[in-house]
Amino acid sequence: MAGIQNIRKNLSGPTAKVISWAIIITFALFFGWGTVFSGSDANNVLSVNGKKVDVFDLQSEMGNLQQQIREQFENEEIELDPELLKQLAINSLIRDSLISSYLEGQELNIPDSVAYEILSLDPAFVDAGVFNKERFDLIALQNGLSPTKLLENFKQDLMIRYWNIGVGQSEFLSMRRFDRSLELANQTRDITFTRLDFSKEEDNVKFTDESLREYFDSNQNKFLSEEKFSISYIEISSQQFSEENVNEEDLESEYKAYVEDFDSSVRRKASHLMINVIETQELALEKAKSIKEKINQDNFSDLVAEFSEDEGSKNNGGDLGVSDGTAFPFEFEEALKGLNVGDVSSPIFLEDSNSYHILKLTELISPKPESFEERKEKIKTALLLDLKETKFSELFENLSDLSFSLEELDLISEELNLEIKEINSATLSELNDIFSDSQLEDLLLDREVTQGQTSDVIELSGSRALVFRLDEYQDSYLKEFESVRSEVETLFANEMAEESFIKKEQELLDSLNSSDSFVNSMEDKGLKSETYKGLTRNSSLFPRSVMNDIFEIPRTNIGKEVYSSSLSNGDKIIFYLDGINAAETNLSRTEEGDEAFRDFLTQERAQSLLSELQTTLRSKANISTKEVELTN
Repeated sequence: MAGIQNIRKNLSGPTAKVISWAIIITFALFFGWGTVFSGSDANNVLSVNGKKVDVFDLQSEMGNLQQQIREQFENEEIELDPELLKQLAINSLIRDSLISSYLEGQELNIPDSVAYEILSLDPAFVDAGVFNKERFDLIALQNGLSPTKLLENFKQDLMIRYWNIGVGQSEFLSMRRFDRSLELANQTRDITFTRLDFSKEEDNVKFTDESLREYFDSNQNKFLSEEKFSISYIEISSQQFSEENVNEEDLESEYKAYVEDFDSSVRRKASHLMINVIETQELALEKAKSIKEKINQDNFSDLVAEFSEDEGSKNNGGDLGVSDGTAFPFEFEEALKGLNVGDVSSPIFLEDSNSYHILKLTELISPKPESFEERKEKIKTALLLDLKETKFSELFENLSDLSFSLEELDLISEELNLEIKEINSATLSELNDIFSDSQLEDLLLDREVTQGQTSDVIELSGSRALVFRLDEYQDSYLKEFESVRSEVETLFANEMAEESFIKKEQELLDSLNSSDSFVNSMEDKGLKSETYKGLTRNSSLFPRSVMNDIFEIPRTNIGKEVYSSSLSNGDKIIFYLDGINAAETNLSRTEEGDEAFRDFLTQERAQSLLSELQTTLRSKANISTKEVELTN
């Protein structure tokens, strides 16, 4: 697709660093780092083509959406209903999963090295001015989250943002199309409409015991019990090992290795002001030179906000982050070597992005290793964690060997002195809530574990593992009619109401389309009609979906046909297009306003392409969701 080349282009250069910064900030602002890393043992809430999404992902996306809403309305106090926010987040996660799978199929990926470089922009992962992989792993593991999962989530988010940028940069809008779009955007429409109330249809549904039983017999698959499993299991975890003391000799040895490996090379922190080449290089260079002449010691950030064309960094002073001499483009690194702190460079041309950049060296960082006392607790924590992981690995190997050789769960328990736990008559969803891992569910569904036999070792997330024995399996069965009668009544009434409502809607449309007068026909049927003139696209009279239906009717159909549009509660809007009014000829236009509208149209078109792709992917996807309770 059109955006692929732009994605590959955007995988390098300063813009990448700025994009990731927004992702990191979204997590940190809403949850705080402790919460961001705490989700590995949470329940799975979603599966897209077999890929599991858990509560960590859901809560992160909910935070992202909540923060976007607060920023849009400039109100830090605004709060969405939690259930609504959860549903919006689930839909967003489905879209992201579909797009990321598509991009993986196109052999596009973010290398780990690039992700680590971008993550170095956040101080949570930086030690002595550079990204520290050990700190990244340690923070993740201390909070029960696999470092691999944290990294994969970040890379997926980053790739999707590149995809959006790539598609947006691929769109072209001609002047003719722009003028036509502006004209259509400002036209108004006159309509006459009435509203059909679905709730009244539900109230009119009548049923008997016989009709309910007939519905029950015809839809037995809706009233089956869940399969149930009784299992015995042995679970091991790195958390089961108690804290142990680390001797001073080990601490000093680790500190010595830390000092020997410490990278004390100078780091440079920089900001930039970017000017794109729109017409010719000469004009862009002239503009960059004129801006440089205006720069003094204190106004660089103000000039960046006014003139820079890097939308990702212009609002934070053009900050590019920190480089050890390799993170920035070669041209940037060479220029920064010749600057003192506070100095600005001459305009630098980057061929890859076809743009000029004025750099400002904002800070020189000369990293120094921490003293032994400063570093001592960090070393101790890392050694203790390593010790736990080592003991867990040894126990895991022993458990694996014994489950293969002894096969009996009781014998394994005696040999390792580990407790056998039991779960009786649990559904798959209940088991998944307990273990938070799809492997156990897959084994039980595929019947690969025979009743009475011990399974192989299943490695779980968060340094956990288990072996289990299936003690009893209870197949699903048809529930007794009386036990589900209320559920039968609800489903039956809803389906009958929908069927009747659709029939009534179609009969009304047929009658109105054959009538000479919409209003008179409405009155004859005892329905109240309303007329609204000068309806604009951004009117709050109807929801956006209905407004789209109204404005999609072609001019040739004025006064010729009656239409229907659905509301989220099931109600229908029946309407008739009376007229289309052209935009005012004296509509004031400015260069700034036209540019803003052009950007809007380009973004809309890019979103449309994304939506088309998502719709196609979703129609072919295997998607399942599970209801969970979220805790604060």
